[in-house]
Amino acid sequence: MDKENCLTTGQLAKRTGITVRTLRYYDQIGLLSPGGHRTGSIRLYNMKDMERLQRIQMLKYLGLSLQKIMDILDAESPSNGEIRHSLQAQLDVLQKKIAHTEHVVHAIRDAMEMSAYVRLEPFGGCYPNRAE
Repeated sequence: MDKENCLTTGQLAKRTGITVRTLRYYDQIGLLSPGGHRTGSIRLYNMKDMERLQRIQMLKYLGLSLQKIMDILDAESPSNGEIRHSLQAQLDVLQKKIAHTEHVVHAIRDAMEMSAYVRLEPFGGCYPNRAE
């Protein structure tokens, strides 16, 4: 491995904005193992490792779990169908979240509109707003 084109954990963390702790955790669980080591326990990440990290971050952004990301990346040759299926599942989840959020926003607006006309009493009954 050409150590000239490699980054240490700290250098990779600084360049990507990912914490050293996260990179070490990814190594610990086998999600992103560095391509080499220098004397001692200094990890060296090569270009292939950096590309894998970029794919990890993209899939993580889409909301996939680390285990699912590992399954996708570690498949011998992840088929377009497998990746497409995972992406479609994430899209479905996000669309449901959007629909739910829109429903909540609508309910809040309705409640705000209603509160302009009616004061709700804590122990039952609704009374029109009146000067007190």
